[in-house]
Amino acid sequence: MLGFLVGLFAVGRPFPVFREFLTYAATAESPTYGAAVMIIHGLGQIAVLLGLFFILVWFAGKRMMQWATEKPHQPRMLTAMALLGGGAYFVFYWGIAFIYDVGRWGFKLGWY
Repeated sequence: MLGFLVGLFAVGRPFPVFREFLTYAATAESPTYGAAVMIIHGLGQIAVLLGLFFILVWFAGKRMMQWATEKPHQPRMLTAMALLGGGAYFVFYWGIAFIYDVGRWGFKLGWY
């Protein structure tokens, strides 16, 4: 379930915006400032996902534990399918779509 949340969080990251952020951090003319900006960015991402995970555990923790105890193959299958889906998306986004210029909707709409 945590892998699924991480995967969904990473799906919407537009690469050009992230590249501009990295450029900003690199051109700050201070390695310390650039590193601090990157650390704050990473901690912000972790905080959002950690919050989502705690909400999931708070509202469905007991049911998830009961489900995992009674039918251990189902959570394993769900996790495996989420990892396979994330891997397939990774291969498509950085392989097929990148090579054949498929789906660069942000550029086509003039957002970048």
